Amino acid sequence: MSVEENLIQVFGAYKVSIALKMDTEISIVAVDLSDTHRVQLLMTSGLSKHPMNVPDHLKSQNRCEIYFCVPSYWELLKDLDPKANWVMNWLQLIVNYAKSNDVWLGAGHTLKCGADKLPLSPTMKQEYFVFSPPILLEDEFSEIKRLCEEINFFSVIPLFEKEFEYKQRKGIEKFAQKMKAAGMSEKLDDFRPSLIKRSRLFF
Repeated sequence: MSVEENLIQVFGAYKVSIALKMDTEISIVAVDLSDTHRVQLLMTSGLSKHPMNVPDHLKSQNRCEIYFCVPSYWELLKDLDPKANWVMNWLQLIVNYAKSNDVWLGAGHTLKCGADKLPLSPTMKQEYFVFSPPILLEDEFSEIKRLCEEINFFSVIPLFEKEFEYKQRKGIEKFAQKMKAAGMSEKLDDFRPSLIKRSRLFF
């Protein structure tokens, strides 16, 4: 079965719809989970058909699908809403980047998104993305993973520059612990503060 069909099996047909067909293989799927988690997903279906260039000892991680998890009140499919339309745009950009550059998208990997210091939206000021295993939706994606054994699923989480620097310095496990301590998951919050406070100054 396709990823989309497995999403339907886990979440129900009425919650899953095609938002955009990028090409003959890759679609962007919308999943409405407003009744259970007050979120909605915009995720790829078919990206996993393109094996990634991973080290030989990590061949089991060469296929993935990615998603953004946003509050249910965001109007994701309204092209003129600058608060939300960046999600669809960036999902397509990441897919095209991964395919064109034969890169590996894995847990803890990051991408620069704040080109020329431009914010993602009027309220989202982060400058990087990090790819993370599901947190809020861990149970649901465990079931999807059981149906799609060879596919990994990663959420895309925007990071502030200080958060990116901390993750690069301390590693993804330390940063994940910091996220957990702050109650942060893959669900986007357009007004969340940085997890990393201003560095102390030493004289």
